[in-house]
Amino acid sequence: MSSATDATADKANWLFEHRIASQLIGENPELFIAIDVESGDYEVNSKGILAIQQVRARHPESKPFLRKIGSPLAFSMGSWRRVS
Repeated sequence: MSSATDATADKANWLFEHRIASQLIGENPELFIAIDVESGDYEVNSKGILAIQQVRARHPESKPFLRKIGSPLAFSMGSWRRVS
């Protein structure tokens, strides 16, 4: 990742932990949250793409950061093996 991408992720995770998480107590940890790091605005949805679209509808120039409520990652990639 680039340093700009790292900085965006750091800012989004800071916003989540310090300003947003307390408002989402009791929400499903598997829901996606898209965060506009410039405004601090966010949207929660079961589908990541819809959360992003909802934030972009309000902030057309934004580049929302996507994660799950219960994880700093939106997706993870594990090992994969072919079963014969």
